[in-house]
Amino acid sequence: VASHRVERRNGDAVVLGGLRNDGDSAVRSVRVEAAYYDAGGRLVDLCGWYVATALVAGEDKPFKIACGGTPDRPAPESASVRLRVVEGF
Repeated sequence: VASHRVERRNGDAVVLGGLRNDGDSAVRSVRVEAAYYDAGGRLVDLCGWYVATALVAGEDKPFKIACGGTPDRPAPESASVRLRVVEGF
């Protein structure tokens, strides 16, 4: 994950960012996980999504992960988010 930011949209927690493949070969089925933590460091939500079907060596690609929520039932508030690539082959 090269960069990211978190936005609130209609009760939803949305991560917008960019992936970069710094490796020497292509990867497929890239899945990124977003872990949301409160100010005390406790996990409040965990979301993940397949964000790229393929990423060739040296390629940059934008991504978005929406973490559930509606105006009536918003996603939990969080103080921080940590991202990690959990799958790619």
